[in-house]
Amino acid sequence: MAHSTTVVGPAGHHPHDDSASEHPIQHGETLQTYYLVYGALMVLLVLTMAASFVHLGHRGNLALAMTIAVTKGLLVVLFFMHVRQASRLTAVFASAAFLWLAILFVITFSDYFTRPYSPGGKLAPEPFPVQERPSQGPSGVETNRALAPDIHKQIPPTTPEAPPPK
Repeated sequence: MAHSTTVVGPAGHHPHDDSASEHPIQHGETLQTYYLVYGALMVLLVLTMAASFVHLGHRGNLALAMTIAVTKGLLVVLFFMHVRQASRLTAVFASAAFLWLAILFVITFSDYFTRPYSPGGKLAPEPFPVQERPSQGPSGVETNRALAPDIHKQIPPTTPEAPPPK
């Protein structure tokens, strides 16, 4: 039977034990880093609230709000979820999640920006007479007026009344 000898250093610690060293290895972020990230998140929060009072047009406000939101999300993911110091595989999966989110935004906003009505929920003025759009069917004008009766009281019809048949 073979005996194994273990060399024990001062105070009962093994010579290769890192816990016995005077300079412990730092794992993760420092407390100062967390305070800086927290401060940045609070600044971005105030910036978000200030941006809500600035009118840059519909798309300008959307772009500004999305930029601020993505910046805040990246700070949280990189520092508080420790993706910054994780393996490359973790970074790949976190990036894939953001790629999937971007795909969903593109699909959603491509649908949203191509709708024929305004963001307020009312129908937009018709670009040309309804009679020239066969896709609406014969009762298309009445259907539109039923959906938004208040807007059609203010806007005259875009199609002239047909003369009575002879």
